[in-house]
Amino acid sequence: MRFLILTCCLFHTLFAIGINDVVKLSLNNTYQLESKRHIVESAIANKRGGYYLFAPSATVGYTYNYRSPQNSPSFSSNTFNVTGNLNLFRGLSDFNSYKKLKLDVDVAKNDLNISKNDIALSTKLTYIKILENKESLKIAKDSIKLLEIQQAQATQFYVHGISDKSAVLSVEVNLANAKIDLSRVQIELAYNLDILQKLSGVLFNADELDDVLVDEDINFDKMQLLNQIYNNNLNIQAIKLSLAKNTLDRKIANSLYYPSIDISASKFWYVTGADTSIINTGLQSQIRFDVTWNIFNGYKAFFDSQSKRALFLSLNSELSDLQKDIDTQLENLLNNLKVSKEQLNLAKLALTQAEENYRIVNNRYQQNIANYIELLNAELLLTNAKSQLITARYEIAANIARIEHLKSEYMN
Repeated sequence: MRFLILTCCLFHTLFAIGINDVVKLSLNNTYQLESKRHIVESAIANKRGGYYLFAPSATVGYTYNYRSPQNSPSFSSNTFNVTGNLNLFRGLSDFNSYKKLKLDVDVAKNDLNISKNDIALSTKLTYIKILENKESLKIAKDSIKLLEIQQAQATQFYVHGISDKSAVLSVEVNLANAKIDLSRVQIELAYNLDILQKLSGVLFNADELDDVLVDEDINFDKMQLLNQIYNNNLNIQAIKLSLAKNTLDRKIANSLYYPSIDISASKFWYVTGADTSIINTGLQSQIRFDVTWNIFNGYKAFFDSQSKRALFLSLNSELSDLQKDIDTQLENLLNNLKVSKEQLNLAKLALTQAEENYRIVNNRYQQNIANYIELLNAELLLTNAKSQLITARYEIAANIARIEHLKSEYMN
């Protein structure tokens, strides 16, 4: 299990790694999944042990008895017996109990997949955020370089008496703010890298992570997507499995109204003695066919059935609420995706215009036609356009990851 992590630790500094590879590392690094896997193994063992419900049983027994009847000499007896028993019918409770054991395996596996899906989403969102931080870091550094050039120009203009001191001070203030933004992005990047290390077990450098492929033209049909989610979502599957178990529980509760039929065979060996030296031995064989029927057990069968029915209604309500919640989540994600795509297209156009505007204003400033305020505004527009483009691009990737999480696509 740890081989992939060890290999990555040795070679990740030499090769870039993709988002799916990091997800696999995370799935192999958590003890939470290790615990869930053991629960699956336990459920499988319980299911295999459930075959006893249909198998005959055999017992060997020994009894020692000492009695002193009135007006009789005291005597002792020893009894040895071998008994076999077979359940023929108990209202199908054994059959339904075994089906419940099989469902317990499915529940454990589904719970394991829920944890996998959650870890995959956390890893993807952290990975995407690191890529966004990395690009924001480049933008912040580029902004500082431009402001440093403007600071040098403003200083030269001030020295030669072309402009006043306020131009230099304004550029220096903007430069200080840009450095603060750079520090903020560096801290955020370090924080997200730390989270990714905790998830994957590997310490990465941001430059080692491959960029994600963002489908900028992706479109989803809501109704088709909703049907896929209703069929595949792991949280919905968890409630459906609980409903299936509840159905079996109700059948088991109702089995108390049916008769129980058992067949058993026994062989007894008797060895008796008294205060005399006489010892008697005996042998007896017995076959029994037992039929019992519950007439009254304090309304246990009735109230057990009512309890399971109430739980059934509760689970159905929970399922309806979850489906409504998923519908709302999906609507919100699709709206966010639509907005992000529109912002991306606008940001591309804005970036082209901002670059051209900065080039023009900078040339005019060097010729002392434009003032420093126009140049600072042009630089700010350029930086904002770059940031909006990066934010919109990676927001698309994050929304797609969240939609995949609802669809429960990553379960390997």
